[in-house]
Amino acid sequence: MFPVTGYILKDSGVEIEELGLYYGMMASSFILGKLASYYIWVALANYCGRRLIFNSCLLLESVVVLAFGLASEFYTLLMLRFFAGFFSLNIFVAKVGYI
Repeated sequence: MFPVTGYILKDSGVEIEELGLYYGMMASSFILGKLASYYIWVALANYCGRRLIFNSCLLLESVVVLAFGLASEFYTLLMLRFFAGFFSLNIFVAKVGYI
């Protein structure tokens, strides 16, 4: 993701002078998505079952990443990157079974 983010942002209309700022916003939105959903997914995994949540996260993250590849505006990219982080908690859901 990171090697092509600069080109994606440039194609979405971001000025060259502001590319670093928007690049940082894209990187931090992924982490904010993870932060916002960590306890939600772990609680759901304990309640509904790890396999269901694990497979749901995989499916939803795949859809979001596909939509990210097709998006062309910066704020759409930012929102989709947030949701990619929101649905990418598979490693945490898998670790809950061993703790």
